[in-house]
Amino acid sequence: MSKNRSILFLFSAFLLTIVLTASCGSHVQKQKGQDETFRARALLTYEQQREYDQLFLESVRQSHKGNTDAQHELLQRALEINPKASEALYELGLLQVGLSPRTDSALVAQGDSMLQLALELEPSNRFYRQAVAQQMVKRGKYARAVELYEQLAEEKPNSENYSMLLRLYEVTGQNEKALKTVEQIETLEGVDESTCVEKHQLLMRMGKKKEAFEVIEQLIADNPQETRYRVMLGDLYMQAGEKEKGLDIYHDIQQTDPDNRLIKMAILPYYLEEKDTVRFQKEMSAVMLDPKIDNSQKFSLLQSYGRSLLGGATGISKESLFSHFCEALSVPQEDGQLSELCLSYAQAAQLPEDSLDVALDYVLRDNPESLQYRLQKLSNLVKKNDIAEIYDLCVEGEKYNPDVIHFYYYEGLALYTLSQTDEALETFKRGVEIANDGTEPELVSDMFAIMGDIYHQIDKDCEAYAAYDSALVYQPDNIGCLNNYAYFLSLGNKDLDKASEMSKKAVDSDPQNATFLDTYAWILYCKKQYTQARIYIDQTIKAMPEEETESPSASNIYEHAGDIYFRCNDKAKALEYWKHALELSEDDEQSKIINRKIKNKKL
Repeated sequence: MSKNRSILFLFSAFLLTIVLTASCGSHVQKQKGQDETFRARALLTYEQQREYDQLFLESVRQSHKGNTDAQHELLQRALEINPKASEALYELGLLQVGLSPRTDSALVAQGDSMLQLALELEPSNRFYRQAVAQQMVKRGKYARAVELYEQLAEEKPNSENYSMLLRLYEVTGQNEKALKTVEQIETLEGVDESTCVEKHQLLMRMGKKKEAFEVIEQLIADNPQETRYRVMLGDLYMQAGEKEKGLDIYHDIQQTDPDNRLIKMAILPYYLEEKDTVRFQKEMSAVMLDPKIDNSQKFSLLQSYGRSLLGGATGISKESLFSHFCEALSVPQEDGQLSELCLSYAQAAQLPEDSLDVALDYVLRDNPESLQYRLQKLSNLVKKNDIAEIYDLCVEGEKYNPDVIHFYYYEGLALYTLSQTDEALETFKRGVEIANDGTEPELVSDMFAIMGDIYHQIDKDCEAYAAYDSALVYQPDNIGCLNNYAYFLSLGNKDLDKASEMSKKAVDSDPQNATFLDTYAWILYCKKQYTQARIYIDQTIKAMPEEETESPSASNIYEHAGDIYFRCNDKAKALEYWKHALELSEDDEQSKIINRKIKNKKL
């Protein structure tokens, strides 16, 4: 290092020492703590002071860079050189109480001790004092916190220090001092609504009711144009149990300002207390439907009554409050806050599903981009099998969330149920195109499987088989797909071994499913394994629910049974099954074929 650079470094280190010893607002006055701090520094050798300054300066740099671990280590090393360096104790103390986990009480306590020691070493440093005071508040040591904040407020009389001191006086029950503190805040910032309300509450606690109300009356006298202060005075009388005085003020305001919206809201609790439910409902409806009343006020009112009802309060029913939510929501909102509150209330109040659906409709009207609520609504509609509503909801959902496959899936199902097969096919195609690694494979598999069914219906067997193969790639045990794929292969007399294997998987997964059993029996028939086919067709008929034995959909099963029994040389039983199939059939082409079998007594 050159000589000039050495001199420059010494000057920087000396300057840092001056800054640190005078930092954080220390007063240049002789105090015992400061003497100890300076004496400790004076006892350091030049090399020790230089090393200490280097370590502390580097800790500051690491702090600015966000490297708290490095800062912590550097400060510890600095304190090893000078254990009474108040600035290092302060910084390390703040670091430990601020960054250490709350569960590590030892580190927190150590940090507290460092801050306390820093203050003892420099008792006039208000930054140290404020840090210790804040820790005392956090630890619930209010007496010590009061003492420190009194000193802070005396040194720096600002609203921040007075406000904290006010809260501490209230917590410790020092109402007289709290009242004086409010007056000091008023001296600094002027009299306003918040300080008057604070003084009123303090005076009421002190049993000085007359003086408490005089404070609000003076506020009204100073602001005669502010009707809300008169309303507030009425509210305070009502809360104090002096209903007649409160009502007199309300009625007086109504005479001069009959449309006053604040009065309309303020008088509502009175009707409930008087058990005048009819009047309450009427006035509550008027408030909720009044376009001039701010939405935030309606929100607060509904939230308050909602909490009361859920907490066990009586007077109105949960259903009637929900109707007031609906009144407030009868016009579109600027945001979704009120409609979401309505839904939360309906859920918490365990209102009927219809009410939940209404609330969800409001939420989606005010926040149509909400995927969470749209999927919730979709789930409700699926439970109710409301096909038309499912379709509309999904079409709307695709506009706002085009990458959510559920909308394509349920829209396609709705269209397929409504026999709009072409539209369903196109919807499923769009759905499988957006599938990715995060998509539920069962969903994609079902979409391909239904596409296969549709392709088969429109005589596009190659496309149908390709769709089924894709379905099984996504979900190899998709038993619905396995069954249909196998059955359609058997109808075309193709890949019967593959069809038999797939059909057997379906049967093994659900051995009491008549449809699956019938498919397997028919494939065995196609493979000319007639005896085995008869075993499974018997199981099919046995597994059929009683109500389905007379359903038109059962005509295929009974026709299959007739064909199988005929091949097993039981022609009488075959004729019996064919005749029953003919009775059930509603398909003209099928009926002609069965008629021919019965007439000719053969296949």
